[in-house]
Amino acid sequence: MKKTVYHAAGRSGKRRGAAALAIAALGFLAACAAPDRLAEVVPTPGHRDVTAMISSKAMLAPSRMDGPWHVTGRFPAPAGACVPERFTFAPGRLSLRCTGQGAGDTISAPLAYQGLGRYQADFGAGTGMPSDLWVLWADEGYRTAVIGMPGGEAGWIIDREPGSSADRQAAAREVLLFNGYRAAPLGPP
Repeated sequence: MKKTVYHAAGRSGKRRGAAALAIAALGFLAACAAPDRLAEVVPTPGHRDVTAMISSKAMLAPSRMDGPWHVTGRFPAPAGACVPERFTFAPGRLSLRCTGQGAGDTISAPLAYQGLGRYQADFGAGTGMPSDLWVLWADEGYRTAVIGMPGGEAGWIIDREPGSSADRQAAAREVLLFNGYRAAPLGPP
């Protein structure tokens, strides 16, 4: 009678190979995501820790951003800057209705979609508006969104209606915190 011998190496070898592959993949992702600790960090004035990772909504549907949006949360703006109370996106254009010193003013700028949820706007000097506008998050129905800047100069929670659901507002605040924004100065419009 022939004796059959089973070796445990068959299954455990596959497991070890899969585990090694998973560890290598995690190491690769960590290396890609980790900030360069040797690079000099230059502090910038703003509302965001610029050493923290920031991400934009890569799968943004730009046409779903078109139309008016009401500001339901924002960070304090520099003195003399336009303080937007409403954003209006249109193909190739962004208009902002300002409060504060420029109350009632509407400024408008060419707007170029760069992909990956990132826009470039050209408001010109003197408006206090940064040119890099990143959509950090939008809910599935595009009712609430978060717009920020990599440098943290400004950030807004915007909504299709002047009032937003408490759940979506809380989610928007979490997105800002996740992307390195400081929660303390974030206030209502």
